[in-house]
Amino acid sequence: MSIPKTEIETATNYMYGDETFTMSSSESKWINKIKKYSEKYPNDVKITYINEDGSIMAEINKKWFKISPPRKVSDKQRELASQRFKALRKQENKGDTNELE
Repeated sequence: MSIPKTEIETATNYMYGDETFTMSSSESKWINKIKKYSEKYPNDVKITYINEDGSIMAEINKKWFKISPPRKVSDKQRELASQRFKALRKQENKGDTNELE
């Protein structure tokens, strides 16, 4: 079952004093992360429900909840990162497994 893009949502709920917060999402980005983390960190991330439409609900340790501003990257930092990635891709295409210097 497909959800119309105008109805895709992610919501969190936290009650003061609880050790976990509830997260529900119909966004594949968050669904995939929750599934991955529930396998890797079963004590911190527990899937409580998966709906027929694929949306998911999970209980997550409150220590995982974080809100932070986007990282600011200067043009120079962006250019240096671009050069590093180009060199890495070039090295991978050659089949060389040595690390970059």
